[in-house]
Amino acid sequence: MTANNNLTTNFNVDPYYDDYDENKNFHRVLYRPGFAVQARELTQQQSILQNQIHRFGNHIFRDGSDTSGATEVIDRTGVFRLKSTYAGSPIDVSAFEGKYVRTRVSEELYRVKKSSTCCRW
Repeated sequence: MTANNNLTTNFNVDPYYDDYDENKNFHRVLYRPGFAVQARELTQQQSILQNQIHRFGNHIFRDGSDTSGATEVIDRTGVFRLKSTYAGSPIDVSAFEGKYVRTRVSEELYRVKKSSTCCRW
């Protein structure tokens, strides 16, 4: 079984022969000088590393946890005008704050930082 618990593919078959077992507590693969490296050794080393990264990520980050030290980069600022109703229902523009929107003609996503109902267009 591979180190990534989310994969369902069995890699312990031809041509991989990945028989890595987390319960054996292997943390190192040794290579003999002067001999060719076997694909099985490389596959096991990859599984060990993938498992360590997976465990580290689960330890440091939890689903929905806040992260700090990140910054937002704003490439450009745009103004979007909305009609006061859509399909006969009133629109609450403040509901868009913190959400992502796109225009009808663009695939780019824009994050709404602030909304305002200042003017009639």
